[in-house]
Amino acid sequence: MKKLILILVAMATTIHTYAQECVDLGLSVNWASCNLGAEQPTDKGVLFYMGSSIEFNPGVINKDIKIVDHNKDFSGDPDLDPSTQYWGTMWRTPTSAEWGELINRCTWKYYNYVDDRGVECKGYEITGPNGNRILLPTNYFARQGGTGLYQTSTPKYDSKKINILLFSPKRVYVQPWKYNSMTVHVYGVGYRPVTDK
Repeated sequence: MKKLILILVAMATTIHTYAQECVDLGLSVNWASCNLGAEQPTDKGVLFYMGSSIEFNPGVINKDIKIVDHNKDFSGDPDLDPSTQYWGTMWRTPTSAEWGELINRCTWKYYNYVDDRGVECKGYEITGPNGNRILLPTNYFARQGGTGLYQTSTPKYDSKKINILLFSPKRVYVQPWKYNSMTVHVYGVGYRPVTDK
């Protein structure tokens, strides 16, 4: 019976541990090759309620989510960071500064094609200073013009805002979002973990 329970637990967590490969783009941290919960680089992966480690369910108001002001960056915090919780202590959610480095030091090229599974793939191919690449797919906002929403671990201090990476086919930027019951329950965010060098 104990062995069966362990197998079931392993199966339940597989969605979060599939793609744990890191890519050195020539930046201060290495970036995961896939989103948290993705099976391949073009998949959006698992979405979470903004600023939480609870999986997002569109249209469902989850009363277990507590609206809190983070008074510190949660990157690598095993109690708050889904990247660390699901992939282990080697992985963490990137800070706003690390997303900024990815934006400012890399070349971003928007892609839009249908893959061999017949799935429409949209997002950005990101090429680092050393020529290595990762893909950052659209996620929940894909039906709204091919945009994406990704979590940073950095709060906007002394406010009820948390920084989020947003992108569209024409623009990529980090922006503070008001952290309240409306934003938390309406928007699912993706996670792209990083690991220290």
